[in-house]
Amino acid sequence: MTHGRERYQRGRVVATEAGGWKIHYNVSLTDPATGNPKRHHRSRVIGYAPKMRKAEAEPFSRRNSRR
Repeated sequence: MTHGRERYQRGRVVATEAGGWKIHYNVSLTDPATGNPKRHHRSRVIGYAPKMRKAEAEPFSRRNSRR
């Protein structure tokens, strides 16, 4: 699957039960069968809460949602 065009989404940052920060975002990929863009959800744990504030985690969300 190839990448579709950017959708200018910011994503969101949420706290995990283990005390980390997790980002959620959607990527737009082109369906090879139809050629139409489809949105796919992605998420990643990016940091540990005592070492990183939520405000420091949000730029990771914006950067990853542009992929």
